[in-house]
Amino acid sequence: MSKQTLAAVAEADPAKRTALYTAMQQELQRSSPYVFIDQAKTEVVLRDNVKGYQQGLNADMVYYDRVSK
Repeated sequence: MSKQTLAAVAEADPAKRTALYTAMQQELQRSSPYVFIDQAKTEVVLRDNVKGYQQGLNADMVYYDRVSK
């Protein structure tokens, strides 16, 4: 997997890169002893002048004491 990951990271062509990542995910699903059901994803949009924002483990865990603008 490490060699495949490095190849995907280095691939400049978006379609080829997507194909490499897809192949890795399929191989991981096929050979993994675990069943991946769900993975949470939190996206945060900030203005350019906001600095120090750090997201915690979940959406309501934000370290506001580190934020400045």
